[in-house]
Order: sequence, then C-alpha cells, then structure tokens
Amino acid sequence: MERPDPRALARLLLLALGVGAAGCAGPAQDSELLGPFGAAVNAPPAPVESIGITRITTGGAAGEDLFPAPLPHGDGVVFSSSRHTRELKLFLKEAGTPGVLRLTSGPGNDIHAVVAPDGGSLIFASDRDGAFRLYRITDLRRGGVAVPLTSAAYEAIHPCFDGRGERVCYMRRSPHGPWEVWVHDLRDGSDRWIGEGLFPEFHPHEDRIVVQRARQRDARWYSLHLLDLERGLERELIAWENQGAVNPSYDPTGRWIIFNSVREPESAGAAPHGDDLWCITEAGGRPTRLTRTPGAEWNPVWGRDGHVYFSARTSRSTEIHRMSPRLSPFAGPNTVTLGTGLPGPEGR
Repeated sequence: MERPDPRALARLLLLALGVGAAGCAGPAQDSELLGPFGAAVNAPPAPVESIGITRITTGGAAGEDLFPAPLPHGDGVVFSSSRHTRELKLFLKEAGTPGVLRLTSGPGNDIHAVVAPDGGSLIFASDRDGAFRLYRITDLRRGGVAVPLTSAAYEAIHPCFDGRGERVCYMRRSPHGPWEVWVHDLRDGSDRWIGEGLFPEFHPHEDRIVVQRARQRDARWYSLHLLDLERGLERELIAWENQGAVNPSYDPTGRWIIFNSVREPESAGAAPHGDDLWCITEAGGRPTRLTRTPGAEWNPVWGRDGHVYFSARTSRSTEIHRMSPRLSPFAGPNTVTLGTGLPGPEGR
C-alpha cells in the first residue's frame, strides 16, 4: 500500500485558505429585493445577530481539531484531529459528554466528514490507500468498515449532502487536472459533472450549489459563486480585491451563506491564512462580519440546529468552536451584534 504523502494534505489545507487562485474585484452589487438569480422576492431577509462563541473541543498543544461536521439534531459534532497521531483521524464529540469517541483508525488522513440529514451515516475523504477518495460509514455511532464511494482513478474530497440525503456534491480531479465539482447520486450510483470549483455546498431545499471559484486573471484570491443545477445558470456572489472569500456554507433556511475571509500574511514568504467569519444573503448585498478575534477562524459549517461550527486557532492549539447566529426582526441593512470572549470548553 502506498503511504499518504503529507505534502498532499498540506496542499489541500492551502486550497481551503484560498491560495493560488486568480483574483476578484470588488463586492457584489446590493440586491436585497431580488432572489439569487434575479427573481423578485417579497421582502429582504432579516439581519443576523451573533450570540457569543463557545469552545467545543480542547485538542491540546500536540494536536489540531479541524473540519467540523455537526450532527443534524444538535447533539454532537464530528471532526478531524491529530490529537493522538500525526495523521488526522475522525472523532465524535457528543453534547453533554466529557470525552470524544474515535471513529477511524489505520493509515492515512481522514478529513472533510459530513453527516447525513437523518444523522445515521457519514461520508468523508481519506488518503488511506495513497490518494484521497470518498468513503462511507453506514452506522455513525457504531462505526464499522468504511466502504469506498468513489473510484481510485481520481482524487475526491469535501462531500456535502443535499437536503434529502439522496445526492452528494464533492470535489474531484484526475492526475494533474483542475479541481472540479461533481454530484454523486446515492440512489443509482451515477455521477454528474458540474464544472470547475472547490468546496461546493448544496442549498438545503433547492437544486443549487454555492462554490469557491477562481476568475483566472488578476490577483490570486478566490470568490464565491452560485450554480443553478436545473437551469445551468451561474452568478458571482461575492468577490474582493484584497482578500479571498472561501469555505461557504448555507444556513438551514437557505437564505444566508457563511464563509471565511483569507488575507495576506504579515511576513514575507509566509502562506496566507484564515481571518474572520462573514455572512451574506444568497441574494447578494453587503456581507456582515461575524467575528473580530485576534486569531483566525475558518471552515465554518452552518448546522441544521442553527449553530455555526468552525475551527479557530487559539494560543494553545486549533480547536472546534461554535457560534449561534440567529435571525432577528428586519431593521435595515445587514447588521450584526458581535459576541465577545471565549467561554470555557464543554469538554475534552
């Protein structure tokens, strides 16, 4: 068996931070009275209010907790961690319990887990056989054998279920090719090519995907795009000149998208790094900044329980945190009340 190349994982982590892409120019136009592709809506969405930040895991100085995947009923979160080994494995932190349950073992890195809408099964990416491909565990809490879901002929990472749990969108590429968005139908095993892009996320109710894309010119930053799968339409949602917009995730209603910004490093030669979390309506408009901490937050996932889970770098390590945005009565343009401080962990 070919051993996983640690440099491959490092390249994937850099992709998650929007490195190496072409540039973007200026934020999208305000369009709060229009739908994502121009159709009129009855009223603009309410603004988001951010209610504090809670630390969910404590990985310790020796390891990092990354890529949160919340359970749909708010009773836990699956995440990747190097707390026990130098390679990333999957763990489950259940609400109200003091410890974590290890879900995977063996060689390779296990990343980008996603839990099915019914909470029963799990899909994740692993390079345990030499290159990243998707695997499925059919009983989340009992574990068991991880069954390959995609072919070894290409790399595949970052799966995301549609609202019904019938399809999975994911990133895939052939050797030396670009990353592309594909949709795998779990009912018949068919695959559908969508186009180039990274870190796709299904709308919870509609046949749409939000994706991270490069513009193939100017600076290197990524921007966010909406893809209408039924009509074949595409729309740029947010683009910045001096920073990247990456890692999008829908809220349970499908009206809001959370993402993180990426900025230039402070020292020459260093890699760009995650910065703050932002939120924007699917119709566009000005984004709302949700965090202003000294550290970096990235890989936000808006769970079906209404909480946002994300990785955050603290003075000790990288840990999983949770924030609780909520929709408040509409009172004007996108506004936010920022949470302060980092309360103690719910458990190790």
